[in-house]
Amino acid sequence: MDRTQASLRAVRPNGPEAEAWNMSQQKFYVYLLQSERSGIFYIGQTEDLAIRLKRHNNGLVSSTKKNTPWKLIGFEKCASREKARWLEYKLKNNYSEKKRFLARFCPRSPMDRTQASEA
Repeated sequence: MDRTQASLRAVRPNGPEAEAWNMSQQKFYVYLLQSERSGIFYIGQTEDLAIRLKRHNNGLVSSTKKNTPWKLIGFEKCASREKARWLEYKLKNNYSEKKRFLARFCPRSPMDRTQASEA
């Protein structure tokens, strides 16, 4: 057992408190992907970014499999799955929220270019 494992064991509670401790240690993410094939964006939420990106790129996610491969553009940490789901919902259903989220990771978002070409 290495030092890190030993220190985690010393801090980690046993019994009924263990489940609450495990929940407090979990991090959830709302992430932004971009298709390398078509350039479109996808917003999702997960507990493990690396595994989720592999699933997207292996065609195991039905909503994204036709546009593989995907690259991770950015993400935001959330304290709970509930908060991550709420943020994902807001980003997918509110144009101004989505635009702000894209602007954080893309200096000039495709949404701006679309508006400029329509004007």
